Amino acid sequence: AEARCCRVLGVLSRLRGDYPSALSWLEQARDAFTALDDRAGLTLTLIEIGSVWWRRGEYASARHETETGLAMARVSADKRAVASGLHTLGLVAEDQGDYLAARAYFEESLALERETGDMRGVSTSLNYLGIVANRQGDYVTSRALFEEGLAIRREIGDKQGIAASLNNLGIAANYQGDQISARALHEQSLALRREIGEKWGIASSLINLGFVAQEQGEYVKAQALFEESLALERE
Repeated sequence: AEARCCRVLGVLSRLRGDYPSALSWLEQARDAFTALDDRAGLTLTLIEIGSVWWRRGEYASARHETETGLAMARVSADKRAVASGLHTLGLVAEDQGDYLAARAYFEESLALERETGDMRGVSTSLNYLGIVANRQGDYVTSRALFEEGLAIRREIGDKQGIAASLNNLGIAANYQGDQISARALHEQSLALRREIGEKWGIASSLINLGFVAQEQGEYVKAQALFEESLALERE
């Protein structure tokens, strides 16, 4: 029970953008699950540690921890854990510009989530596939994927997910030259992220609002938004 509590506190810290605390809690959980020889608990913890390292831009560490957890999840046939590990590996690949690999990871995770009826997971994979399409300049496909994911997230009441979908729809709208819609979407996302205390998300929304202001020639406003985001990211 203590090990499970440490893992959940690590997840909570990660969601709030407090990565040093997240790693501290998760490392305690990892050590406890290892001592207990609790492979299910260790699998989830390793994948979560990988997710934190991805957030910090430490891609080698993220890949190592996630691949270790993913291998354990495949052995135990834990489909939800497999899907979670695939998400992180897809995000690492996407950040490093390997869009073919990223799409393959996300499509495999989406198939598993549809099979198990994990609608939160389905919405997450749709969102990630939308990001890949957006990076490749396919804005029509990306918006369709984001909207499909957003509908699911609204249905299940996933505030963090709703904020992410709104943010990504705003990015797609800005790329398509629709700055009015982009600003409205980013402002909705920012309000939700402030409400739930998601620091990394707040920083992301501020950056994207800055890009919209920059596109509209509002350079003083853009700089203020970027500086506010930068302060959060340094923190």
